[in-house]
Amino acid sequence: MFNSIRNKRTGLKLNKDLIILMTIFGAVGLVKVFGINIPCIFYKLTGLYCPGCGITRSLLALIKFDLYQAFRYNIIIYIITPVMVVQEIIRHRENKKLADLIIWACLILCAAFMILRNIQMFEFLAPTAIR
Repeated sequence: MFNSIRNKRTGLKLNKDLIILMTIFGAVGLVKVFGINIPCIFYKLTGLYCPGCGITRSLLALIKFDLYQAFRYNIIIYIITPVMVVQEIIRHRENKKLADLIIWACLILCAAFMILRNIQMFEFLAPTAIR
């Protein structure tokens, strides 16, 4: 969770997680300010929703405090994110086997989520707005 990178040239220590978080908020900011959307290549190629489809719209809805719509766009990120934080804590406590098991469980959960959200019976999992 607190993986750091030391820049050899400047000597600055950067937190990898902070860089990832800044990148996510930067992408959401581009969408919000400039209306630049991030297309899903998987959806464009296959016509199927991937586990990540709707994350940008979900974060934008979260910024507006529209929790219901944020969950509607992509519920899996609100399940996986806290689990991954716990996984990182477990990994830092030197329990690599349990941490790896959690990673595999998350991957299986994401795969199941992707399959279900593309089945008509579970279309409520698709990243669409409520009308």
